Amino acid sequence: DIWRVQYEPKLMVQGEVINKKTKKPVTEAVVKMVNEQGDLKTFNSEDGKFEFSLNRGHNYEISADKMGFVTETESVSTQGVKRSDPDETVKVIIYVDSFYIDQDFALNDILYDYDKASLRPESTASLEKLRKLMKDNPSIDVQIYSYTDSKGTDAYNMTLSQERAQSVVNYLISHGIDRSRLSAKGMGKENPIAPNTINGKDNPSGRQMNRRTTFRILTDVPSRRVIYDSSKPGTIGSQSKNLEVNDNPDYDTNPDGDDPFSEPGSRVN
Repeated sequence: DIWRVQYEPKLMVQGEVINKKTKKPVTEAVVKMVNEQGDLKTFNSEDGKFEFSLNRGHNYEISADKMGFVTETESVSTQGVKRSDPDETVKVIIYVDSFYIDQDFALNDILYDYDKASLRPESTASLEKLRKLMKDNPSIDVQIYSYTDSKGTDAYNMTLSQERAQSVVNYLISHGIDRSRLSAKGMGKENPIAPNTINGKDNPSGRQMNRRTTFRILTDVPSRRVIYDSSKPGTIGSQSKNLEVNDNPDYDTNPDGDDPFSEPGSRVN
């Protein structure tokens, strides 16, 4: 008999979860890696470090989950890696930022024209940042607050600001964020951050700044998070855990031996 043995390069990603404020490792975090097909692997990290094996021909997104933190996502690609290529290990750092409930965040460049509730085109970049934040952190619910300048009656400005806040909510809903996680609240001309007039004269730039939008994290729902389980192995070299995503995450040791990332693939960037 004639046999042919095909070797695959050993592709790995190794990294660490770091607190964006303190620059220190975040302990007891669940690190998640998902490919473009939605297949998910998790790693229970006791010390902030993690490791995953990769397959050729995939794009991966890696994020970390821990109560009281929001996360940024890092991307790794093995598109273009050939079977004949050498082994390779990619190093990544995932920065997560701590937050507290009822904390307000400014949404810069969410702009409205005078007397209008429709979003201006230059608002898209900030809206996309908020959309990504909510997509990457499905446990949080937020409320959108919108403000007006001082022109008009209190009642009119309250209605206008409510419509402005709702326009942000509508954008997020139309881009895949669940309606139940969002609410809108108009604040009228309350709490201006710039003078509407200077020495009795109109101040257009100040009025523009006051036509602003912020958001507040209202809740962090534990059942929507992948919660750290210290009883599950997850130190370097012993991570292979699959996750079936539902309201009550349940780890599976994959007894059938199926590799959810078994498709052929490409080069690590």
